[in-house]
Amino acid sequence: MSLQQVRTRQVEGSIAAGANQVAVVDAAALPVGQALPEPLASTFAHERQKPHGPRWGLISFLLIAVIPALIGVCYFWLVAADQYVSEMRFGIRTAETASMQNSSLLRGLGVADQSGTDSFAIVQYIQSREIIDQLQGTIDLRKAFGHSDADFFSRFNPKKPIEDLVEFWKKQIDAYYENSTGTVVVRVRAFTREDSLAIAKAVLALSEQLVNDLSARARRDSVKFSESEVARAEERLLKAQVAMRTLRDAEGILDPRKTAEATMTLIARLRNEISITKTEMQSQRAFLAADSPILNIMRTRLTSLESELAKLQNEVTSQAPGGTQRNETLSRVLGAYENAEIEKQFSEKYYAATLEMFQKARMDSERQQKYLATFVRPSLAEDALYPKRGKNALTVIVLFLGLWVLCVLVVSSIRDHL
Repeated sequence: MSLQQVRTRQVEGSIAAGANQVAVVDAAALPVGQALPEPLASTFAHERQKPHGPRWGLISFLLIAVIPALIGVCYFWLVAADQYVSEMRFGIRTAETASMQNSSLLRGLGVADQSGTDSFAIVQYIQSREIIDQLQGTIDLRKAFGHSDADFFSRFNPKKPIEDLVEFWKKQIDAYYENSTGTVVVRVRAFTREDSLAIAKAVLALSEQLVNDLSARARRDSVKFSESEVARAEERLLKAQVAMRTLRDAEGILDPRKTAEATMTLIARLRNEISITKTEMQSQRAFLAADSPILNIMRTRLTSLESELAKLQNEVTSQAPGGTQRNETLSRVLGAYENAEIEKQFSEKYYAATLEMFQKARMDSERQQKYLATFVRPSLAEDALYPKRGKNALTVIVLFLGLWVLCVLVVSSIRDHL
């Protein structure tokens, strides 16, 4: 092999390692020891920095955007099974009597209107395992959701456990509560019209049964609460009566208030008589001697009146030496009597109120207080609303196209920094 042929092979090897396209070089025309021309050297450098060309972009576009999007479109338009929807709307209403609503004594003792809370409870019940267990007695949900006409990705595998069935059930049923209208909206999806309608009717029947159970339970709780309140009020009234009777027996006074009023009247009369006696004595002293029998009689009468006054005052309110008040008087008995009487009066009013509440609770327990009012009953679907083929296909196309654009931007950014 000649020296020129060796140099030619070295040049061709360097070109193939630094570029995607190899330029044809007539190395035989180059003299020994002469460097490559400047245009050819710049071409080699440009070929080293040039990307892989449109072939990489086309392949990546096909692999990331076109093929997955085409698979998704084919699935939604050719494979995905039709799903039919049955919709129903209902609300929970409460029948409250006007007297129960307007009674100030019973306000807070009865059962409040909890229609909104019960509606949320119904929604949670529809989405729970409890309703699935009850539906299994009339409808085979595993068979309905695992229909043979449904595609593999949409249908439910009947061999899976109940926990998976609950999760699949939550996807197939849409239940929510509208606060603005106070209405519960339920939509049931199934792979056949008949299954969708049958499941919706069964859900409606179980929801109505639950509302009836809640109403009956509320009525029972109301009657039970009323009975307990009547028992408490009766016990309190009996204690107040016993306390009043014990106080009267201990003090020997039937009505301390009337006794005190009579005592105060006597005290006023005695004070008046004492004042008159003192006035007469003062006027008689000007005409009679100091040891006159008449003055002696007046002094004796005055002493007797003052003694009686002091006795009556001690019965009403007595003072110990030093001016301290003792509690062994009529004032203390009167205070205890007033407390006992106030307790007795309040107990009587409370007992009368609880009796009224109990009578109304018994009357209300004989009729249904809460009921399910259905505004839109489930009907047989005519057309499949799911899957939304056009919307889902467009979503898949946009998703994978965006993913491809993102990958191209990331790769370009990495190459620019190398």
